[in-house]
Amino acid sequence: MHEGSGKMNMERLTEKMQEPEIKEHFKDFIQVQQLYSAAIKEIRTKLEILDDEFKVKYDYNPIHQIESRLKSVQSIIDKLKRKGFEISVKSIRENLFDVAGIRVICNYVDDIYRIAELLTNQDDITLIRTKDYIECPKENGYRSLHLIVSIPIFLAEKVGAPEISEPRKVTGSTDFSSVTFRVPGACLRVKFVGKGVTSHSQEWLDNGKSQLAEDAIMYGAKGIALSVEEILETPGLLEKIKEDFKQAKENF
Repeated sequence: MHEGSGKMNMERLTEKMQEPEIKEHFKDFIQVQQLYSAAIKEIRTKLEILDDEFKVKYDYNPIHQIESRLKSVQSIIDKLKRKGFEISVKSIRENLFDVAGIRVICNYVDDIYRIAELLTNQDDITLIRTKDYIECPKENGYRSLHLIVSIPIFLAEKVGAPEISEPRKVTGSTDFSSVTFRVPGACLRVKFVGKGVTSHSQEWLDNGKSQLAEDAIMYGAKGIALSVEEILETPGLLEKIKEDFKQAKENF
């Protein structure tokens, strides 16, 4: 049964490879898949190191089990088509956040938050989005902490960090992480790099030292300061924010 299913999947993939739009990008898809596979290895190693450190220091392993999965090229193509996205490498990076995944099973809830904090605080990890289904379980009782992160992959020729897409309406804060599910918060994004610049690259770093970056930070700081001033000086505004936040948590 398993062997037959695998043969059918291979036949489907072979058929798809003949489609012009897929045939053109197939080699690139394989290379991108390799990047995500490398990302799994990098993050898994970080988690194993953290678990080993706890064992040495505290004689305790917070992580019970680590599992990982990587979408096949066929699954990637199918999802892009199903969602109506362009069949391209750029589209994968901007629209698919489940190409690679790691499931970390911890012994206690506190361990989950502790490991998540230690992982996302590392310099080469960028937290893109957080969904806390522990604090706000799904209707079916499902409880888990979901993190979407990016990590640079150092290849022989260049850094292969996936590009981060434009901000979306529903997104987690890279600074507050899961804290924003407990208290009201805001993540102010300022732009200082041109479109197409890869995160964690030398070009990204050079942009961060520019006058444009300094101006962007100043604009962001002024925006935060003016927001705080408005909250403090407007009667009832803080209470309204708290109430809106409470309702948002209940409806999440």
